[in-house]
Amino acid sequence: MTDTLFSKIEAHQANLKKNQAQLVYCNEAFHKKIGMQDSACKNNASIDATLPKYKYFKTIKTDDIIALRANLDAANENHQFWCKKIYRFLEFRLSSVEERIQKNYTNKEQRVTFIQNIITLLLEYYTVTNDSRYLSVALKLLRKKALSKQGFLNSTFNVQYSYNIIAVHNLIKNL
Repeated sequence: MTDTLFSKIEAHQANLKKNQAQLVYCNEAFHKKIGMQDSACKNNASIDATLPKYKYFKTIKTDDIIALRANLDAANENHQFWCKKIYRFLEFRLSSVEERIQKNYTNKEQRVTFIQNIITLLLEYYTVTNDSRYLSVALKLLRKKALSKQGFLNSTFNVQYSYNIIAVHNLIKNL
């Protein structure tokens, strides 16, 4: 059985290079750590944004994920709490994630942006904590057939998917 996740890595690199401006947020420290210094994009997320109190996965919005990514601090208990709760939901309720996203977002582009930023958050948290459970869940999401069939994992629709594939490729290559 061959792994098709990285089969089109050159196409993903070309897509990312061509459409970098579409990325919502890029974490420069993450780029340096995984060897993606050549990727540059806008950083319009506020580094002073405060996260609301975490309640349920169904109440999380893309802006919350972007704020968490922009201010990610493994020593911050609130950030740890958010990441652990997101991880637990995805680990134990992975089969219902596409239903939850469809209930929260009516626009397909918003759904894709949300799930791809969740995956990026998991990858970034993995690099900060070295906790491979986060990398594992990110890989499960990237390989989930149900998400793929619904277009969540489509690089032509959202460049964040290409970004995530390249980031995972670099992370695994550097293990």
